[in-house]
Formats: sequence, C-alpha cells, structure tokens
Amino acid sequence: MSDTVIRIAETTAEILALYNPIIGTINLIVREVRDIYKNAESNKEICLIMYNRVDSAEHAMNTLMRNIEGSEDEEIFENFRKKEYYLAFERFKNLLTNIKEYTNKVSKFDRYKQIINATEVKNKYQKLTKEYDVCIKDLQFTMIMSSEAARVKEAKKVDKAIENTEEALKKLDNTDQKLDMIAKNIDFLIKERSLDTQVKKIDPSELYEPPYKDTNFRKNVFKKIYKGEHDEHEVACKPIDSQNLGTQLTILKKLKSKYILQFYGLSYADTSEVMVSEWAEKGTLKELYHKHDIPWTRKIQIIRDICRGIVFLRRVNIFHHDLRCENVFLSLI
Repeated sequence: MSDTVIRIAETTAEILALYNPIIGTINLIVREVRDIYKNAESNKEICLIMYNRVDSAEHAMNTLMRNIEGSEDEEIFENFRKKEYYLAFERFKNLLTNIKEYTNKVSKFDRYKQIINATEVKNKYQKLTKEYDVCIKDLQFTMIMSSEAARVKEAKKVDKAIENTEEALKKLDNTDQKLDMIAKNIDFLIKERSLDTQVKKIDPSELYEPPYKDTNFRKNVFKKIYKGEHDEHEVACKPIDSQNLGTQLTILKKLKSKYILQFYGLSYADTSEVMVSEWAEKGTLKELYHKHDIPWTRKIQIIRDICRGIVFLRRVNIFHHDLRCENVFLSLI
C-alpha cells in the first residue's frame, strides 16, 4: 500500500515552501470572514457560526505548522509529504472561499434577497458544513470535530436566524416600496418645476398661541399650536419668501421620516408668510452642546439618528449639501 503513495516533498524547507502559499491564503480568508461577521446586517448568528468554524480550523492549522518548524519527529512530516494531503489542503482552501462567499451573501439584506428563498439558504449552509466536516477529517484536525449535539444546536440557531431575517425583509420590502414611490414623485416634481400650487396652505385660524410663552421664540422662529386634521402639534413658524422655493417646499412635504422634521405647509402669522414645520423642543445640536454636558451614550444615539436621516434622504435621491450642527434639531436630550 505504501508503494502507491505519491510523495511531493521531503525536507522541512520543501514542505514549508509548498504549503505556505495555501496557508497564507487561508489566513487571509479567515480574516475576511471575521470582518464580514463583524459588519453583518442580517443573519448574524449564521455568520458567527461560519466564522467560528473557519477560525477554529485556522488555529488547528497554524498549530500544526508551528509543530513542523524545528521538529525532528518523522511522524509529523509524513502526512505533509503525501500528495493526497496536499490536495486535501487545496480542497480546504476552496471550501473556505465558498464559506466566505456564502457568509458575505447572507450578511447583507440586499445580497440575501438575491438568494431565492430561506430553503436555499439552509440547504447551502448544510452543504458547506458537511464539506467542512469532511475536510477536517481528511486533514486530521480531530481537536475541532464537532459532536452531533453541537450540530443540532447550530442548526436550530440557523433556523432562527433565517426566520428573523425573513421577517425583517418583509418590513424592508414595504419600506422600499414607499421610498421608491417617494423618489419617483420627487423626480417627477423636479422635472415639472411648476410646483407652487402643490404646497399645502394652512389657514391662519388653525394656528394659535401655546399656553406657555417662555420658550416660544428662537431667533426669527416662533412656536404655535397647529390644529391638524387629527390632533394638535407644536409647530415652528419661520418667515420666508416662498416665491422661489416652490420646488424645495413641495419636495419637503413629500418626506415622511421620523429622522426628518415634518413640514406641514405654508401659512401667515402677523402679516408674514411662514413655513410651518415640526417644533424641535431642544433646538439645534449646536445649542444643545452649549447648554448641556451630553453623555457619550446619547452622542452615539444622535450620530446614529443623523446617519439614518442621511440614509433616508439618499434613498430618495436627495443630498443635503449643508449638514452642520445648526441644521440638526432635537426634540429630546
């Protein structure tokens, strides 16, 4: 039987020269899978399972290679001299490439939707994990071979992750449809240009003074109570000349997001034309910084909400062009 074994290397130097390129590629793939897991938007649990598997295999592989260097134990070298073992390493490298591609695809909502359905996601996961177990056995990485109980536990986590992602995608699909409609309306409005009549006109009688007047003014902006169709709102009234703002105001009326101040329409107050929009009780971000010591946890939330507002605008093909602390408004500290 030993006569049929094809030997491809003899000395330690030959072995290292032969295997190091493959090992370098495997180490790179593992780092890429780790980064994919860290930045995953969806199926975080599946990405973690895949990362744990490739990370464990990398650790076993690197430990094995360290044992070769400087060792005089012939048994350690024997497998590395065989062509079959080298080919098993090649298969392992190709498998990790497939795992990386799969993990990358399921980690992002837009890429996940390119996979036909949840069944395909699970089938691909099962195929990759079976191939992984075979490779681990062929390479004799026995210290990381998983038990049947561990595999069952992982499978349940995968099912739960797929279920959560499917639910999230349903919500995203509804949101995408709404955003696509907003974007189409805005594109149409920009092309048409004749927009002044499309801005809602609010009767001045629908605006009245709030009961407390101590914080009702902010530079040239003043607070009113707007009696809307369904309930009352605290609104900011800012004097403007709307003649040259038809396009911007009409577009602003189309934007519906909790991260964008809502624009209600145009009205008159004290003989001045005003734009009526949502009142931000705490003022601008710049004012807030001067008045309060903002904890880091709140700063992170503010940054997150600013980013969400920017993403919303970008999804409907709008660029802000003047993003600064004076233009970021807050209702809560």
